[in-house]
Amino acid sequence: MHTFLSIKRFALALGLVSAVMHLSHAQTHWPQWRGPVSNGIALEGHPPTTWSEEENIRWKKPIPGKGHASPVLWGKRLFLLTAVAEPAADNSGNSGVGNPPEPQAERPGRRPGQGRGGRGGR
Repeated sequence: MHTFLSIKRFALALGLVSAVMHLSHAQTHWPQWRGPVSNGIALEGHPPTTWSEEENIRWKKPIPGKGHASPVLWGKRLFLLTAVAEPAADNSGNSGVGNPPEPQAERPGRRPGQGRGGRGGR
């Protein structure tokens, strides 16, 4: 019985320490969609409720590509992920439209019939 209570107390203490560390981490980072604990709440934040081209804008920069990801705030750094269309690369590593890649053997380096499930000429 004494051992069970010790394990229970240890688990409770570990959970509390983990929660405190998570909350202290959450105050300086916004690492995912809807915030540190996925609830959309910034513990120390006071975001503006209105903005326009001139009001409540600290900086503005054109960003290439299409963005469908949540921005990530890590300390004083902001990360934005975008998809930028680029020409396809051919086998030589050159970008642009090239010839289709040369067909390759189904199992390079093996004779037909060798490998899984086949007798392989044994």
